[in-house]
Amino acid sequence: MRTDGEAGTLPLDIPASAPARRGGADAAALGCGKAALDALGVPAAGVDSVELRVFGVSALLFHRPDRAELRRRREAGQPPILRLGALEALMGLPLGEPVPEASLTERERALLRTAPPGAVARDAGRVVRLASVPLRVELAVATGPTWRAALARAARFAPFCARAALADRPPRDAAPAAAEADYYGVGLAVRDGSDAVWLAPPEPFRPRRLSAPKWKFAERVLAAADH
Repeated sequence: MRTDGEAGTLPLDIPASAPARRGGADAAALGCGKAALDALGVPAAGVDSVELRVFGVSALLFHRPDRAELRRRREAGQPPILRLGALEALMGLPLGEPVPEASLTERERALLRTAPPGAVARDAGRVVRLASVPLRVELAVATGPTWRAALARAARFAPFCARAALADRPPRDAAPAAAEADYYGVGLAVRDGSDAVWLAPPEPFRPRRLSAPKWKFAERVLAAADH
């Protein structure tokens, strides 16, 4: 089974990304997510959910906001940071520590200028990064008409969080379906009215180092939750 969080991505020919949106999730998807969080040992307290369409796939994302960072952003009037270049430049700065702006490259200075107000502070030729990752995505629940479709969609979120797939109808043979889901570290459940019947539990997410794309993913989740 794969538990490295990066390698378990099934091949799927879909568009790169699509606009975020928030919508009502059905009871089975919500119940599937809550059961998956419980199986993962993730406390449900403080976890919010939002529907997001990204990588051409809609999923219900369960996330834990950083309340202190969100409070700071509200007070500063800072919107989500959706420019990848700005996030790359911000990652190059230590959080909360002044850095001489003259020590940065021209590219870094140009990218920092694309960051929204409130993300950085400038004073006496120094720049301070104020923004940090606003939330942690704990789980993505993707649905599909078949277990293979649901599994492929859930696998798209391998670099970001734990994953669960919810199929509209059961497989003809549950054993190989469960084995394949287990190999990719994706929980697999089948819709049963407003409930979900589990065939394979989700694997815990093994995060690697933070990258600008991962930070942007969190910002997109925030933007969808704020919409």
